[in-house]
Formats: sequence, C-alpha cells, structure tokens
Amino acid sequence: MFFLCFYKGKKLLSIKLMSVLLLLVLLLAYCYYPVTFPANTNYSHNISSLTYRDDENIAGVPKISSDEGKIQEWLDLLGTLEVPAGNPVDIYPVRETMAIDLWPGLYFPEEVEVYKPLLEDLHAQGIKYMIYRNFYGVTDVNYTYLCEYYPGFNAANAGFIDLDGNPYIVDYDPYGTPIFRASTNRPYWQNFLVNSTKLAIDAGVDAVVFDVGYGHYPPSELNFDPDSIKGFREFLAEKYTSEELTSKFNITDISTFDFGQYLRDLGYNASSLKESLEQGKSLGYYAVLLWSEWCEFHLKVLVEFYKRLYTELKEYAQSKGREFYIFSNIYHYLDPQYNILYLINYVDSIYAEIFFDDLQYPNRTPATVL
Repeated sequence: MFFLCFYKGKKLLSIKLMSVLLLLVLLLAYCYYPVTFPANTNYSHNISSLTYRDDENIAGVPKISSDEGKIQEWLDLLGTLEVPAGNPVDIYPVRETMAIDLWPGLYFPEEVEVYKPLLEDLHAQGIKYMIYRNFYGVTDVNYTYLCEYYPGFNAANAGFIDLDGNPYIVDYDPYGTPIFRASTNRPYWQNFLVNSTKLAIDAGVDAVVFDVGYGHYPPSELNFDPDSIKGFREFLAEKYTSEELTSKFNITDISTFDFGQYLRDLGYNASSLKESLEQGKSLGYYAVLLWSEWCEFHLKVLVEFYKRLYTELKEYAQSKGREFYIFSNIYHYLDPQYNILYLINYVDSIYAEIFFDDLQYPNRTPATVL
C-alpha cells in the first residue's frame, strides 16, 4: 500500500521521492547499534500461528506452550540483552553463559598473557569460555608462522600418510605453506593437542571441545604413516604368539612386518585400496583378517588417546586449582563402527551440532528431535 504525502501548498510528493525517503528511514532504523531490550519489558508471543507440516514426522509432539508469568519472573532477573549489529529476533531475551571462538586458537606461550584479561572480563560477567580444537588440524592461526615456531609440526611427523606415501594436503595458506590433515594416530600431534590445550588452561579457559571426535578412526587408505605401521607391528606381536601369527596371518617374521608394504605387494595403491574399501570388495583371505586387526589397533590407539586427554588435562587443571571440562563432537552415536560408548568414559559430555535452518525453526525446535 502506498501512502499519499503532502507538504505546504497541498502539492503531492512524487511516489519516487516518497520511496527514497522511506528507504532512508528503514536503513537508519536497521543500522542503529546496539539494539537493546530491557529485561523488565513484558513480552508475549502469538503461539497460535505456529503450524506444522505433515511431512515433518513430528506426530504427537505438542506445540510450543509456556507459563508466561514464570518466564517473566526469570526475565526480571536478567540484565539488558544487547543484540550486536541491530538484528533483533523474535525470541525471549536470554543470558549468555558460555562463549566459544571469540579469539584465535591460542597455540603459543606468549598468547597466554594476552588472553588472561579477556577471559577475566568474561568471568566477571558470569560467562565461561570454551576453546575449540580440531582433531584434523590447527584453526584460526597464521599457519606459516606456526610451522616456523614449531619445526616438528609437519606432515611427516603429524599428518595422514596414504598407502602411496603421500600426505593429505587440504589447501595452501596465503604464504604457500601446505596445510595438511593431522592424524590423532601420530604421537607428535597427540602431544601438540595436549600441550596447546594446557596453554589454554593457563590462560583461564574453562573448557575445550574437540571437533571431528573420531579423528583418524576408522582407518582408510590414508592411515599408513610410519607410527601406525610400527604400532600395528607391536600390537600384533603383543596379541599373538609367533605360531599364531604364522597360522592365522601367514606372517613368518613380525619384526619386519610392514602392513603397507604387504598391501602394495598384493598390487594395491591408495586409489585401488580406497575403491575396494568403499565398494566392499575382498582384499584377499589373509588381508581381510589383517584389516580387521588393523581397525582394532586404530580404535585402541584412539581410546587410549582420549584417556590420556581426559586424565592429563583434568589433572593439570586441578594442579592449578581449577575445574576444566572436556567435550567432544562425536556425531555418529550408536553406529556399530563409531559407537560413542568406546569414548564416553573420557569426556564430560558429547557435543553436537544443530542448525536451526535444518530444523525449520521455529516450527520445530531441538527438543522435538533430540
């Protein structure tokens, strides 16, 4: 609908000019920063307008309801809610109690003193801070500088190495340094994750979440690094006698056994191994038996790493007189191959990603699917 506008003299303004003025008013209103909502304001929602589609598979889930009086009591206890960038949304004001990813990754000792006052400010507001770690590599950091600062941080020491002997290069940073995918099967990368998280504890961080929670598991064509080959050899030697190794796997000398070379001698390379695994093709009688042991070995390494993470980081925080919480993004739940029960003893809680656009919020909420 268009409104007719007049000025003195009863002359009609042009619709074009009126439109420009209206756009300017809307732009000024949108750009006002910050937008605040006083906590003692009475809020109400029209929940009767919410509808559910038949194809959303939420039969029997009640529509949103609330005790407006009780909610208002809670709101009265809160301070002013500030919405950055002037984008208010149709929700009740909420009080933030946890922050994550506000600043870069904190991988260097000199960053500890930089972080301390920032975290002290958050804590003074009653907000805890959780730092992000990714089992596949470092994030939010000058990659070239990190590689120069820690000379041992390279694909040969910390990365996935495929059956052909090549690292998994994800990308290149602006300075041309290759960014590799790190493997939690590598002792160097395990130590790096533990020690860099200790730096976060020194700075006052309250928790950590480890993304890609299954790390290097299950094995694929990418897991043939020297640490894995050596570890698998020791795993078999500890689990089986020489006679059992010969009769079960046709291994006559475990001291020189190299599973990667074993597969290459059968004619596999990284590409053909990936194809066989993805299509469920048999690798050969002995190779199938060995692959089952290979998977068990990699799971054992992962569980032992989680145990180390949990105990060492908890003990370190307690030595500083602090509580520290450990979460992991373990997103396969009870899939037999990725069963969370393997790892759940060594985290304070599992961590999940929920996207409101995928849930078609507000017609559906996380409560209807969890």
